[in-house]
Amino acid sequence: MLFDLNNPVVEIISISHLSWKKQKAAVLPRDYCSLAFRIKGDGEIKYNGKKIHFTANDVLYFPQNIGYTANYSDTEIIVIHFKTAVSDSLVEVFSLDNTEKTYKSFLEALHIWQSKEVGYEMFAISVLYKILGTLYTEKQKQTIPKSFIDALSIINSEFKNSTLSISNVCREANISEAYFRRLFSEHYNKTPNTYVTQLRIENAQNLISNGMSIKDASFISGFNDPKYFSRVVKKHLHCTPRELKSYGK
Repeated sequence: MLFDLNNPVVEIISISHLSWKKQKAAVLPRDYCSLAFRIKGDGEIKYNGKKIHFTANDVLYFPQNIGYTANYSDTEIIVIHFKTAVSDSLVEVFSLDNTEKTYKSFLEALHIWQSKEVGYEMFAISVLYKILGTLYTEKQKQTIPKSFIDALSIINSEFKNSTLSISNVCREANISEAYFRRLFSEHYNKTPNTYVTQLRIENAQNLISNGMSIKDASFISGFNDPKYFSRVVKKHLHCTPRELKSYGK
């Protein structure tokens, strides 16, 4: 749940740089989660009848309220302890392509936490979410088929084309339209058509706010009819196209 945006971080408890010698440990359930970058060491964790193996450069996510036993080699980690709105049930290990980038983010979070400067808690949470975003992206790369990524790339580059159709996109990307729509709903929580409409509205909004006429902006952004564009804007943003000039300012 943490990685599908349905379980927000409530607060960070601590961010620490820890190390210990080879050991076995039994840990009782704790009321906070842990997210740890392993600088050194490997090991195995057992919980709820499951086994999790990890090694150096892995990131280990452990939800709150789960006890476990562990068998560690000599270990060094940077760990973020935090609370979430809901208790997850799944321990996850992330083996990353770009460990250096993630390691630097953990170091950044540690530095912010140790500095205790004004606003440090908010800045630390922002870095935590950056790390979670990286982990989510890496996780999706391992599960999302290339054909889905290809179809999404076509949509992102061709959305201004008023003749764009999801069916044609799927044929070009060699993916079943039904499968693409199902995956899209799972990962974006919206339909592909809604996504295209939002891209077009955003593009038109930028053009209008920079002085372009409503008619020209709507055509350039993929809307064939300015009147239809007006209805779409009212439905999605609850304002008129003319009000887009100052929308969000």
